[in-house]
Formats: sequence, structure tokens, C-alpha cells
Amino acid sequence: MIATALAFAVTALGASLLEGAYLMPHRLRHRAPLATAMMLGLVLALFLLWFAVSWRPVFSATASLITLAIVAFISNFKYDVLLEPLSFADFLLVPQIFRHPDLYYADFLRRWWFWLGVAALLGVIAVWFAIEPTVLPRGFWPDTALLLVGAVVAIGFTTGLFLAGRAPVLGEALRRLAPRPQVPADTAHFGFFGATAIQIARWAATPPGRETPAPGAPHPRWPAPAPMRRTAPSIVVIQSESFFDLAEAGFPGEVLPVIAEARARAIAHGRLTVPTEGAWTMRTEYSFLTGRPLAQFAFDALDPYLRAAFQPPQTIAQRLREDGYATHFVHPFDIRFFQRDRIVPILGFDAAIGSEAFAPTDTYGYYLSDRALGEKVLEVVPGPGPDFVFGVSMENHNPWKRGRIPEIPDPVHQYRRHLRNADAMLGMLIAELDRRDRDTLLLFYGDHVPIMRALAHPFPDPRTHYVLLRCGRSVGPASPRRFDTGVEALAGMLLDAAREG
Repeated sequence: MIATALAFAVTALGASLLEGAYLMPHRLRHRAPLATAMMLGLVLALFLLWFAVSWRPVFSATASLITLAIVAFISNFKYDVLLEPLSFADFLLVPQIFRHPDLYYADFLRRWWFWLGVAALLGVIAVWFAIEPTVLPRGFWPDTALLLVGAVVAIGFTTGLFLAGRAPVLGEALRRLAPRPQVPADTAHFGFFGATAIQIARWAATPPGRETPAPGAPHPRWPAPAPMRRTAPSIVVIQSESFFDLAEAGFPGEVLPVIAEARARAIAHGRLTVPTEGAWTMRTEYSFLTGRPLAQFAFDALDPYLRAAFQPPQTIAQRLREDGYATHFVHPFDIRFFQRDRIVPILGFDAAIGSEAFAPTDTYGYYLSDRALGEKVLEVVPGPGPDFVFGVSMENHNPWKRGRIPEIPDPVHQYRRHLRNADAMLGMLIAELDRRDRDTLLLFYGDHVPIMRALAHPFPDPRTHYVLLRCGRSVGPASPRRFDTGVEALAGMLLDAAREG
């Protein structure tokens, strides 16, 4: 028992030293006592987990510290790339990392030397188990009883972490400590492990999908449901991966001709404030669909799809379906990513179309092309009634590195080629929709700025761009206006334009 207590003390000290050496710009200086207690609870749960597996104090301390060091290293790497350290929501993405390692800069998972290292590590553990004696007494029943006790204790501490935010006094203290998710600031104030424990407790204490608008915050200006008009316009929305108009934002780069022409006939266009930079596409996606700033969803904002099924929010897809629209979600990638196969129908879509609907020859670079996405959208739109199609592109997703496009070795030039392809897709959509009898509202916007050090890191202005226009044979001249806004306002703008049209 004494040896085990000493081993945990060493683990706790090591965790504190790891946080003290944290590589974020604002290193941990002072931490509230409650944050320290939460950190110790998280470290204790990890230590007990390893102890329940091994019943060897020194091994448990070593394994815990190695685990914490690896997690801290990954968090530092994520901050260096995305300017956001790990949050508890990132740990739930591990299955996606193994399915699509390239998206997470984890292509080493496909290398033989990595798995050889894993096998060597397992060999070291086997030797360690042979050298360090177990603290379990001999005999089947005592062994079994102690194993059960250890498992119950470990599960109990973990459960307590999830229930801490619901306790009256402790929950109120945690709410004052972390009223809303601010991952970089929380990590700097409470340390990485303390911030992770607080996030878990606060997230678990918040009802699923609960909207928490600030006092006086406006709700979406969505018109009330109305009977479908025979002339109701179809609606096509393209959320373009990493789209950012370099020339319009003042960066070196050629003018994108199609989006420049689209602005000249647009209902509205401008810079677009989005809730993320470089990654987390579905945060922007969710904010658009719900018509709300992502911050209004409290700690669910870290991964809004995680619990969306428990209390689905109102979305533009649901709203349009009430008006008689056929609703389609098109994403040329694994539709299981971010649980879209399960969540998208709950959010109001009649159909979810993923990579299985595309041909392997539709690939450009690493992913299915924007042109293929545009062609698929045009296949869906000419339904018997008005259609709402939400296309989420993939072609311009990171990483940009040598070999992605054989004839273009430079990552910045690769990115610019993908931008031109997105611009060409927009042109293809406009040209085809202009030939059709049914008018169509076409919205095109970027989900976030790219991870592109050669351009900027961080971007001085992380806003992307959008353009909203009418297409169709009967469309007359427009009076374009520049209107900078947030992605949460676009759904209301679409519904207003559909009602006016």
C-alpha cells in the first residue's frame, strides 16, 4: 500500500512538472485549488486504470507518466498547427484517426516501423511484468476480489469526474471557473490536465444540445412555415473546404474569375466569420445549419455532433422540409466521419450521399474532386419539386505536401490549384443552373482558412468568403451588396431570399 501511494505521488508530481513545461505561449503560472484537485482526480483515474491492469506500482507510475507525456506532446503539436490545444472532445476522434490517418498527420500508423515499435513495447512490458512483482496476494479468490475492487475504484473516479459538474456546490464552483469553453485560455489558466478534467465535468453537466444564448442575443430570423409555392426556388449550398479568396483578402495570388463575376450579380457577398481555423469543418457546418453562433451551444460547441442526436436542434433542412422541399446532404468522403451517417438524417435531411456514390476516377490530389461534387449536386437538383442540396466539399483538405499533385510540388501552388478548381466548380453550377426553368438560390462559402504556414500562421484575419446569388432563365439583373457577416446568418438570408423570390 505504501509503495502504491508513493508511486501515485511520483505520478502526480510528474504530471505537474509536465504542465509546468507546457509549450503553449502562456505557461501555467498559477492555478486555482479546484483546478488542481480536478487535475489530481484525472491523474488518479489514469493511475488506477494502469494499476488495475498490472497491479505493479512502479509500472503504473511509469505507464501513467508516459501516457501523460504523449498526450501533452500531441496537444502541443495540435496547438502549433491549429492554435488550439487538445480538448476532451479530441479523444473521441481516435477511431477516425485510425480510419483516416492522413487527415490528422498520423500517416505513421501505416508504417511498418511504427507497428514494429509497438511490438517491441509490448515485449518490454512482458519483461517488466516478469521483473517487478505484483502486489496481489497468491490465490484465485483474493486476486479476483482485488481486481474487482481496483476496477470499481477506477470506474468510480472516472464516473465522479463526469458527475462532478452536477453536484450543487461543486457544479457552481466549476461554472464560475469555466463558464464557457475557451480551450487555449483554460489550458493556460488550469494546466492541460486540469482543463481537460474541468471540460469533461462541465460538458457532462450541460444538457445535450442545450442552446444558451447570451442575454439579448437574437434568434434566427427564419420566416414561419408556409405552403409550398409551385415556383419556390431550389436551394444549393456549397461549403467549400478551406476556401479563402487570396487576392480579395490582399494575399499574392490571381483573381478567381468565377467568384469575381458572381459577386457582380450577387444578392450579397463578403467576408464570413466562422467558428474555427484550419480544421473542425463540422463546427462551421453546424453553425450554418442551425443558424446560431456555435458559442450558444456551450460545451457542445467543441464537438456539436457528439450529442446532437439526444436533443436535435432546429435546422434550415428541417425548416425547408416542412415547406415541401426534398433535402439532400452530399459529401464526397466517408459519410461516417463525424457520425454524419447517423446525425445528418436527424438534422432534417432525406438523403445523405457519401463517397460510395462517386467513382475512384473522380479523385484529384488526395480526395474526390470539386468537379465531381458539382456534377453530383446537379444530378440531385432537378427533382419534381424544389430541392435543398447541401454539398460539403473535400478536394482542398489538408495536408498539402510533395506528391499530392505530381506536377505541382510546392504546397502553396497546390492550394492555389485547388482554389481554381473550386472556382471552376462554382462556374459549372452557375452555368447549368442558369439554363434551367426553376430558379435556384446558390450559396457558396468557405468553411475555414487553411493550415498554410507559407501564407500566414496565424492568419491576421481568419474570415473566409461567401457569395449568394440567384440562378435561372427568369433571373433579372441584381443589385449586389457587400455585407460581411457570420456563418450563422446565412441560413436566415437564404430563407428570406426564398420567400422574396
